[in-house]
Amino acid sequence: MSEQQPLVKEEKYKLSVDSAKNELKKMTDYYEIEIDEIEDENLRKGIQQGYDRAIRAIRKGRLQVKIENGIKIIQTTKKGETIEYREIDGNAKAAMDGHPAEAYYRRAYALLGSLSGNGETAIKNMKGVDLSLAEVLGLLFLAV
Repeated sequence: MSEQQPLVKEEKYKLSVDSAKNELKKMTDYYEIEIDEIEDENLRKGIQQGYDRAIRAIRKGRLQVKIENGIKIIQTTKKGETIEYREIDGNAKAAMDGHPAEAYYRRAYALLGSLSGNGETAIKNMKGVDLSLAEVLGLLFLAV
């Protein structure tokens, strides 16, 4: 009798769930974000829905939080390319000018484009899980 192979290949994680949560907490602590206290209900729900995606990305080594002389968030795409998001400043927030407050994703793309130095179009051109992860980060950054 042959042994059945699993249908889905098990993913290998570099970090435990708790370690990943602590890594994400470094970012929320740095920016003094209390997700449950975000006043904008739609923004809060969007962040809560994407939280597990961020944790999974950290566990896989595709998202890193570095705090040294400020903060930087490093996203590694499925192709192995890295995108470094610098600390949020007024210039990055100004990149959102012209986008309505309720246009969360457009504002997030503009903010991420500025923080990465790659521009809004580069973020809009991302695909699949890379874009989904960037969107979660963008929503978190909108809470700052």
